Amino acid sequence: MTEISNNALYAFYYIDETTEMEEFEFLRFPAQLKRIGSYAFIGASFPNGVVLPNTVEMISGLAFTMARTGVSKLVIPESVKTVGDGAFSNFLVAEFAQFPASLTKKQFAIDTDNPNFTFQVTGETTQKRYGDIFYETFTHEGTKEVRITGYDTFTTTQTLTIPETIDGMTVTELAPNAFGIQQVNFRKPNVQEVILPATIRKVGDSALRFKKVDVSTLQQVEEIGAYAFASGAVYSSSETFVLPATLHTIGDFAFSYMNVSKVHIDNKKRTMGIGIFSNSNITDVSFEEGITHIPAQMFLENKLQQVTLPTSLREIGAHAFQKNAITSIEIPPNVTTIGKRAFLSNKLTSLELPESVQEIGESAFSSNALTTVSMPKKLKTLGNNAFHYNQLRHIYVPQVENLGAKIYNNNPIEHVTFAEGVTNIGEGMFEESNITEITLPDTVTHIGARAFRSNKISTVVLPSSLQQVGEYAFSNNILTTIHIPKGVTFGSHAFANNELRDVTLEEGLKMIAPSMFIDNEISAVVLPSSLQQVGNAAFKNNELTTIHIPKGTVFGFGVFENNKLREVTLEEGVTTIPHTMFSSNQIERVTLPQTITNIEEGAFVSNALTEVTIPPLVKTIGLAAFSSNQLRKVHMFDNVTTIEEHAFSHNPLEQFTWSKKLETIGPEAFYRTKLKKIELPASLKSIGYRAFFESELEEVHIAAVDEIKRFAFQQNNIHTLTLPKQVTTIHDGAFINNALTKVTIPFKTKPNDISYIFGDNPIKEVVLPAQHSTYNLDYVSNSRLEKITLENVNTKLTYKKDFVHRDGLVFAGLYVDAARTKRYTGPEQKAKTIYVSWGRFSDITGHWAQGAIESFTSLGYINGYPDGTFKPGAPIQRKHVARILHDVFKFEAVNDVADFTDVPKSHAYYAAISAVQKAGIFSGDNGKFQPEAHLTRGQLAKVLVLAAGFEPGGKSTFKDTPASYWGTPYVAALADLAIVKGTDGFFNPNKPITRAQFVSMTSLALEEMKRRAQQNN
Repeated sequence: MTEISNNALYAFYYIDETTEMEEFEFLRFPAQLKRIGSYAFIGASFPNGVVLPNTVEMISGLAFTMARTGVSKLVIPESVKTVGDGAFSNFLVAEFAQFPASLTKKQFAIDTDNPNFTFQVTGETTQKRYGDIFYETFTHEGTKEVRITGYDTFTTTQTLTIPETIDGMTVTELAPNAFGIQQVNFRKPNVQEVILPATIRKVGDSALRFKKVDVSTLQQVEEIGAYAFASGAVYSSSETFVLPATLHTIGDFAFSYMNVSKVHIDNKKRTMGIGIFSNSNITDVSFEEGITHIPAQMFLENKLQQVTLPTSLREIGAHAFQKNAITSIEIPPNVTTIGKRAFLSNKLTSLELPESVQEIGESAFSSNALTTVSMPKKLKTLGNNAFHYNQLRHIYVPQVENLGAKIYNNNPIEHVTFAEGVTNIGEGMFEESNITEITLPDTVTHIGARAFRSNKISTVVLPSSLQQVGEYAFSNNILTTIHIPKGVTFGSHAFANNELRDVTLEEGLKMIAPSMFIDNEISAVVLPSSLQQVGNAAFKNNELTTIHIPKGTVFGFGVFENNKLREVTLEEGVTTIPHTMFSSNQIERVTLPQTITNIEEGAFVSNALTEVTIPPLVKTIGLAAFSSNQLRKVHMFDNVTTIEEHAFSHNPLEQFTWSKKLETIGPEAFYRTKLKKIELPASLKSIGYRAFFESELEEVHIAAVDEIKRFAFQQNNIHTLTLPKQVTTIHDGAFINNALTKVTIPFKTKPNDISYIFGDNPIKEVVLPAQHSTYNLDYVSNSRLEKITLENVNTKLTYKKDFVHRDGLVFAGLYVDAARTKRYTGPEQKAKTIYVSWGRFSDITGHWAQGAIESFTSLGYINGYPDGTFKPGAPIQRKHVARILHDVFKFEAVNDVADFTDVPKSHAYYAAISAVQKAGIFSGDNGKFQPEAHLTRGQLAKVLVLAAGFEPGGKSTFKDTPASYWGTPYVAALADLAIVKGTDGFFNPNKPITRAQFVSMTSLALEEMKRRAQQNN
């Protein structure tokens, strides 16, 4: 093996987020290994060390990064020539390391916590040691000099002093990162301060970053690298820090974060990077005359309050004074450019810009406290947000070639003056300000998006020069009138959310943008004949009462939605009523032109239409097109093929003329109408889900249809129904909850679907088609069924031995005579009409509680069993008693109590049990209800007394209910009322109450309550 590829062992050993990384006891690499890929051992553990064979030539970036535990030793052979960035980052070695001298700090750097750690550098090295300092020699202009390259992080000293000479050679340079990250780093270094000699000529990048240094000692320095002194501990022993005269090059952020309060900048020509003094504590800066340029970010985030700029200055760089506390500034007369964010987030209150200024960058003066600004007349570029978030009340807008967006937004502007010749008002220029009036110059051609959005402008005149108005340009103001000139292109929402009442659209206008006048108070508008297009929601949410729709204009959706339209006229030639065009108005009558071909979704939803005629070219009535009106009469021609979902729902429809070509009636198309009788055409193919749900239908005649979907005719009063024999599919619930007494089953309908299709109807007669040889009566049975008509006398009828209707009746057999004296035995009798007989429960005849049981079950309070019995002697569970008593007494909550711990909200009887608990009828035992336990006679006595409101206590006594028994007052009360009697002087309070006893006692309690109510009345 010569290579371990990227992620090789990382991928192999890493299983998922909860699996620990494999530990390598002592990793043995193959002898021929040459390359180790990126992330090969990321996050691995090497408790006994890593020793690479001397064949390895390349270690890719991050190969061993983030070792999970420290390694005892690390050996890298001299054969390694290439090491990628961060190969050993965050790599902790405990005892010993060996590595070749050819590796740089960038290639190789490790950490240790061991103050006794040892390491060995192999191969030839140019680095030497002087005390705790590492250095190398080099030749400069023929003279040997010293460059400091690093230091021993294990030193115990806190202050390192760099000598002026080492071995007779002058120390003139600090290498990049000299006192930063070393190749071997003790994690608790002691060195805090470095004292530099005056001989230093060059300081490399990050050489003294994060170290304490007195920069005033650098009197001969010529070149300072990026971040060289970036440290909060850098200071100057002199009151004012002055850049040395010898200095010609300063790198980016060279003195950032320094702890110096005063700085003087001379006029020497230098190459200076960005952010030289950024993020420091400078409170005072002075500039020498002759300076022409202040670099970008030079004093970013300092503590400057006053700044005097030299008159020679021509350019102020981006972010130069951002985030200070400057209260005033005088821009010198020769400045031409002020960079972006140059004075962002200061405390400027006034500003006078000289005529020399040609460019103001993005956000240059934003987030100050400016109340006045004097603008130059020859300005060429004004950047985005240049003055936003200030306190400007009076604005002068110059004529500018390059105009940015949101220049003055978020100011309390009261007055705006435009320079002569201004043609462009930029995007968001005055957004969210306080402008109350505006006079647009007659030279303006373009108004940018949101230019005047969210102000208090009450009037505006659009000049004839205007060509384009951007989206939201005047939205969220208080405009009351507007004249819209022809030839102008408007963006969406241009005048949205104002108080417009009067809008004049000039003849010649071709387009109204989407939502252009949405959310206003427009009561009348005339659409010009030149109009070609009106965008979506253009006049939505207004006060329009009438509108005339010209032909040839294309309308978007919701154009007049939510107005107060009562009258609408549409010219002949109009072809389409778009999506929600007139929705949520008060239209009472409309005449649709003969040219209309499309009535789209929600076109007239939520109006007051009482009658409508669908034009002859219309084929489809769109979704909810006429929903929620007052339609009583609808006439349609024979071209309509589709009525979509909710098209006529929620209307008091009484008359409807059906198209002879109608094929589809969509879901809930006639939901909650008042149609009494419908005769659907032979062209029909599909009737949708709940198409006629709750529509008061009494007669339904369907000439032909392929499919009737679920609940299509649910909850009507249909007593007469004609179904085509060819209907292929009738889905569940299609005709449930109606008044059908006779049903003829279509021959293609499966017999086992019948009960689902016609459930909850008082069906007395079922006509069974000849196409099926066998029918199972289980699917058509109910207690009202009296007669079965067979179209084929050879049809075989099957049924379970016993089945019970919910009213408590028991199937008692089939007969061939109406008097039910002659049993039906099968097809051999050739009977065409068969009669059904029903009886009561099979086990209560002659029972002492028969009357109470039949009465109670007829009210639906309790049911029998599937085998046709009532089981009067069986016990009854507490949960069933709770449900029945709640149905009977309709308890109201009087107590706020915690739920029973054994009855969660998911319990099938939770609602009933909770109701009787909160009514104080049941209290349970130790917080539990025990829903499956049987109720005792004594418990029922208490429950009935509390439920009926009887007074506990009485004269009656039983041998087994002494005064000490908790239930005696309740038993005595019921005994006095003859609701309970007992046997041989015993009440048996702890015995389970039987179903018959429960029904009897509850019935007698109800009779007593009724007697008392009549007596009180």
